[in-house]
Amino acid sequence: IAERKKSIIKTEFGDVLEILDPRFGFDDIGGFEYIKEFFLRNIIRPVREGRKCRVPMGVLMTGPAGTGKSIMAEAVAKEAGVSAVRLRIGEQINSKWQGEGERNLEKALHAITSLAPTIVVIDEIDQAVTRGGGGRRNQQDQLIFQRLLEFMADTSHRGEIVFLAATNRPDLMDAALRRPGRFDKKIPFLILDRDERSTVFRVMARRYLEQEVEAPDDVLDSTEGWTGAEIEAAVVKAAEIVDDENVEPASALSQAVKRLSPSTADLQLMTLLAVAECND
Repeated sequence: IAERKKSIIKTEFGDVLEILDPRFGFDDIGGFEYIKEFFLRNIIRPVREGRKCRVPMGVLMTGPAGTGKSIMAEAVAKEAGVSAVRLRIGEQINSKWQGEGERNLEKALHAITSLAPTIVVIDEIDQAVTRGGGGRRNQQDQLIFQRLLEFMADTSHRGEIVFLAATNRPDLMDAALRRPGRFDKKIPFLILDRDERSTVFRVMARRYLEQEVEAPDDVLDSTEGWTGAEIEAAVVKAAEIVDDENVEPASALSQAVKRLSPSTADLQLMTLLAVAECND
């Protein structure tokens, strides 16, 4: 049934709407205990217990790239036991034909409503959802933007449709999109501390090395400031080293972090923006 539903959605909506099949729950995500507890209190338990008034209309997840915002959104859906979709607003919805972009969005919103209770994931919302300016194409952007705002603020959806959006530049988002009533909660995903990095290494080792491995002290010391995505890349590299060079997993981790060059571009800026945007 699930596969048939995916096939129908794919045929009808193409790349506009993607049915998600969350593979990982909270146990598969290292660290971020404060965020897991936040979602348990505000979405997962209230949805399971039918306490719709407690559920926020939307949650804006902010923080540097690679901190696990998108995978957390899928994990929330898995833990809550509800369906989840990814809504792509950009080129997938827009059209060169007058009115077609609005019709594409309307079809997608109708599908989301029919799938309720559901979680709607929007990645990089600062780039995906824009108001538009002058000209015919930008007029279409404006109409799409206004319709999405209207849908997100519809209080009849509370507890049935929850928007989880991710951004590393909340300052670039339109003020109307960021306001309470659309995104009631704004929470920061910050860089992992030492204990959290140790947990993430352990989780990733189970996934890619297929065994329990504790990250050595030198690995934890040298990965300060690394995001979860960079730690995952290091463990993948370690798995390659184990296969190619026949070394022990712990040693392979030490070699992997020395060979990789993490990207720290705008890390401090994105962290400060995330903290400034936090409203709870």
